[in-house]
Amino acid sequence: MNDFLDTREREADTRATGGGRRARARAARIEAYLDAAMELIDRDGFEAFTVARLAAQMDVAVGALYRYFPSKDALLLALQRRELGRLAREFDALLAGLERQFVERRVEPGTAALARVVALADSYRELARRNPTRFGLLTRVLSTTRIVLRDPEAQQVVDAAAPIWRLVAACFERASESGALQPGDPVTRTLTIWAGLQGVLQLRKLERLEAPGLEVDRLGRELIDALLGGWGAGPEQIAAARSLFEQARVPAEPPGEREGFEISSQPSEGGN
Repeated sequence: MNDFLDTREREADTRATGGGRRARARAARIEAYLDAAMELIDRDGFEAFTVARLAAQMDVAVGALYRYFPSKDALLLALQRRELGRLAREFDALLAGLERQFVERRVEPGTAALARVVALADSYRELARRNPTRFGLLTRVLSTTRIVLRDPEAQQVVDAAAPIWRLVAACFERASESGALQPGDPVTRTLTIWAGLQGVLQLRKLERLEAPGLEVDRLGRELIDALLGGWGAGPEQIAAARSLFEQARVPAEPPGEREGFEISSQPSEGGN
């Protein structure tokens, strides 16, 4: 009887191991397809991207791709969700790095609270410049007035973005609690600053033209500072918060070579 039970248990373990191996292989294959799709989009643009071109790039039949993604929109949705997840992790790492700097520098709580908000807003603003393909993918649902995804798919994008919004909202709440900002609904402030940046960053495509004052980086900073000022932060506080963030950062690498938002592990010279 015991031998029989041992045999059954070994068979169950074998099936579980085989199932886990197949699941890992499938996940790795999906990641490879998504990586290749991102390369094609980066090289040729969204409009030129097709499932057929991806199949050719991967040297597989089109039907093989449809086993994983039933349509082009489904593939792009998977890319969006992946990039939103990566952005959430990058923001988590950014804030963790800042927290270490705050402890080492003994930063005043109000300045630290405001620096968190500035760091997230400035980093998102810079993403559009540093990696326009990623930014275009993250904002694909918002960059046009027409509906590009059905409601169930669009809801998946919103759900994937929700952790980022919650993270920013928590920073706004801490800024209010510290007195750096006046009391106010943190979710409303999160969505307001995000929507404002979306509008400004869409202007980047026009920078190639001659238009007085059309400097997207400057406009983005002006927007962030104006909103924070309207919510109670003084100009000196905002400048101090941004200076703290800039001092803590690792010097920026050329566009395309750095995906995340890195923070130096060592205090810069002249820090408080």
